[in-house]
Amino acid sequence: MRFLSIAKGEFVKIPAYLLLLWTIILGVIPVVVAVIAYIKGYENFASNGMANSSGLLLFYQFVNNYCVVALSALLWYFIFSRENTFNTWSILLTKIPSKFQILAAKSVVFTIYYLISVVICYVILLLICLTQDIEWTARSFVASFLISVFISISIGFLQFTLHILLKNGLIASSLSIVWVILLSLYSNLPEVVQSLFPLFISTYVAEVSKLADMSAIFIYILGSLLFILFIVMLSSRKNLFNTD
Repeated sequence: MRFLSIAKGEFVKIPAYLLLLWTIILGVIPVVVAVIAYIKGYENFASNGMANSSGLLLFYQFVNNYCVVALSALLWYFIFSRENTFNTWSILLTKIPSKFQILAAKSVVFTIYYLISVVICYVILLLICLTQDIEWTARSFVASFLISVFISISIGFLQFTLHILLKNGLIASSLSIVWVILLSLYSNLPEVVQSLFPLFISTYVAEVSKLADMSAIFIYILGSLLFILFIVMLSSRKNLFNTD
């Protein structure tokens, strides 16, 4: 119960409605881009055997990574870095001595906003498939949804490392441009980098599995969850807070 009260307190400190608005906007953008690309490039998708929902979802996975970077930079700035901006770590640590609980609560807040974005995206994608007579399969939607929920979220915690390491939240958020540049170079990188670096694994596993091989997806889900746990636990053991 104490942890729930800590998480609730984190929601109180942030501009919830503003973040919700941006969460919705940044969630809808990749859907719009993916749908436009799918319609304009339909013949190309069809020639590669992806005229159904799999083609749309695969392209969505790629585009969505850019928006996850932007959303993560925004959310972590308000959820984490503003503690440094207003120098409130000392007050917070006095009330809640456990750094792990603090970071876990902030991670829960981030995850809830992230999940809102994902759910909205897939509701829209499903409605588009149904209303535009795009052939769709439950398996491809479930596979894509699992990748978005459990694997793409690792990009958010990769961005979190910048906010942990840098005291200035604006600089940490601005450096997310590095992830954007790296994403644009994805196809030119060695496969070992594509398959292991958290920034790329959602795109990689979507391509490798073709949204059909669930065993590969579950392996990467496990790896993503372990990465997130590692980041939170390691951060809680380091004196990285600005408590001066």
